Amino acid sequence: MNWLSYIGFFVVIASFAYIVWQLIMKFIGKLKHSNSHKGFKKIGISLIFLIIGFALVSTYKETKADIAADKKEARIESSKKASEKEASKNARSKRKVKAEEEKHANSVSESKAKAKSASKDESSKKVKAKKESKAKIASEKRAKDKKASRAESKAKKESKINAKKESKAAKSARSASKKAEKASLKKAKNKQIQKNFTDYKTFLSTVPSKTKNAITDAYLDNTSEVTVFVLNDDAMSLNSNSLKTVARSAWNTGNRIVGNYTPFPSKYENYERITIEDGAGNRIAHTSLFGGFKFDAD
Repeated sequence: MNWLSYIGFFVVIASFAYIVWQLIMKFIGKLKHSNSHKGFKKIGISLIFLIIGFALVSTYKETKADIAADKKEARIESSKKASEKEASKNARSKRKVKAEEEKHANSVSESKAKAKSASKDESSKKVKAKKESKAKIASEKRAKDKKASRAESKAKKESKINAKKESKAAKSARSASKKAEKASLKKAKNKQIQKNFTDYKTFLSTVPSKTKNAITDAYLDNTSEVTVFVLNDDAMSLNSNSLKTVARSAWNTGNRIVGNYTPFPSKYENYERITIEDGAGNRIAHTSLFGGFKFDAD
């Protein structure tokens, strides 16, 4: 490759890169509503350089060294193919010899197997006769043992049946006792759960005095099925952050009270959710869908 071709190659690469860069800058300028036409002039000049670069690259002529290298590579490739062909021929020859050897070995093995089989059949007949004799003696013995075993098994079976009947009666009595105990515990549990909710309603009336009127009222809202805690009017004059802190404190107090009296009966479970209101009935905070504190002003 001559030096003109090298120069042409680098001119082509540089011109192409410059044109791409100008197109990108033109696109960015268009986005910025810039109407400059300088970019198009530069692109035109770059195209001229690109054409000159291609012209220089086209002056490339294959050198004697390149031709010699190509011929050498062709000779190596030809030699490699001839070597592979010879190796393939040798492999086929070896496979053929091996197949013939295996065929001969199989023939010899088959002859030996036939001779061995004949000898084995004779021996097998003698062994079979001995086995049949032994089997007959063993069969007679098994018949006697089986008869004795049946008698013993029958006695054991009757004994097991009697024991099973007694066990079943005892098990039935224990099961009846467990069911009665379970029913009694369930009844006591339901009674306690109902008492929890009754005691909870009673306790709500004492909340104002226990919180020193920080919470002025606590009651069950039957419409929304939540427990409402009403903040003192003084809290309403606080800024948003301070009001949020007071509301969270009241919500935590409500949750502690609920925790002291749960579980509630299933139909009253919604009353475990807390709502914080002001004296006018405006909601300030409440229990979120996931059970956390939710400040309504957020």
